Amino acid sequence: MDGQPTNQQMANQQIATRSRKPAGLVVLAIIAALLTTAQTSEVSETSEVYTSAAAAAGVAGRLPKAPWPGVYVFFDYYHLDPRSYPIVGGNYVFSWKHIEPAQDEYRWDLIDRWLEAEAALGKPTGVSFSVYNGAAGGSAVPYWLFGLEPEALVFCDGDWDDDWPIPRYWHPTYFAHYADFVLDAAARYDGDPRIAWIGMGVGMYGETWPAENGGRADYRQCLMDAGLTSDLWVETVNRITDLYAQAFTRTPLFL
Repeated sequence: MDGQPTNQQMANQQIATRSRKPAGLVVLAIIAALLTTAQTSEVSETSEVYTSAAAAAGVAGRLPKAPWPGVYVFFDYYHLDPRSYPIVGGNYVFSWKHIEPAQDEYRWDLIDRWLEAEAALGKPTGVSFSVYNGAAGGSAVPYWLFGLEPEALVFCDGDWDDDWPIPRYWHPTYFAHYADFVLDAAARYDGDPRIAWIGMGVGMYGETWPAENGGRADYRQCLMDAGLTSDLWVETVNRITDLYAQAFTRTPLFL
């Protein structure tokens, strides 16, 4: 009808307005994978010291012992000082849509500024990426990708919200552009001595599940109706983790 928005305009508005910022609570995350076989090491008060230690230990590679074990601050946007708190390092989860707001145009400065602030405190870091943040933040897929390929997202109805966008992780166009992002990120940050590990962005919150599956929101049937099966999801997770493994050959990966 005349004067009514098109379906694509409504979808773009829904994606843009339904994102929610994560709760502003600082949570201390114990990175178990870095604790398993690593030896205790002291965090220096300057980035130069821990950078030299990393080079001496030869951490640039896939070693059986991971560097800098201990407690990392999850979403460390306050840049907590290890001299005041019993912590080792900081972690931040960067949404794909914020780092690549336009196709092939990157806001690496968002990551660089955070790394510089952590390095000033002598803290090693975990840099993570996300494509879907659940109810806390919604889709982290860049808006331009939906414009190129509307099928890159699945829109689900549920108790939490109507027309809720979830990445169609297995779609070839989605994967092709996400692979470009991961490879470009690796070209810039793989082997960066300030980064102890890279958190892979696979499914919701970077983890290995595609979306909410219970409680106030359960999108399992919606995703199955969109073509997702258990076998396809396992294949998709493996494909994305293989992508990260091929891109980041020097910095350890965390899932």
